[in-house]
Amino acid sequence: AGQKVEKPVLRVQVFSRHDPLQIVESALPEDARPSQILGTITGVCDFNHTLAELAHEAAKYHDLAPRLWGPQEVELGDESPTSFRERIRLLRKQLHDDADAVDGMDQDELRDRLEREGHASTGAFARGRDKDGKEKQPGKVARERLRAVLYRKAARLGYGELSDF
Repeated sequence: AGQKVEKPVLRVQVFSRHDPLQIVESALPEDARPSQILGTITGVCDFNHTLAELAHEAAKYHDLAPRLWGPQEVELGDESPTSFRERIRLLRKQLHDDADAVDGMDQDELRDRLEREGHASTGAFARGRDKDGKEKQPGKVARERLRAVLYRKAARLGYGELSDF
């Protein structure tokens, strides 16, 4: 008991002429390269806090996501927070109105709007029959897709909130 027993160890190393980290870093911008960043990181450890002080400090970061929603006030430039909020609300209302008007659009307008929003219109105008044997309305898939795209875009806009961070 207490004596060390030596065991044989087999060490295998594989060498490469190319450094994988160097290959990845060469594709990144100069300021985003891990080897550059690691040399500038500074850490601070402070062991003289009570549990209550740590909890108080951590509370600042609790439920942070809702406070990061919009831009900060300084990022608005010359625009006031009130005019920003009004502009976003009008844009949101316009997106909802557009989503409600999707059924009245013709196929060319649907195709153009889907593509303007960055979504494919391929296969969205196919004719066929549904599982009940009824003929599908041409463009039904495109209408549903565009409506969903517009509602998601409106949801991402928010209501003109500013970030509280």
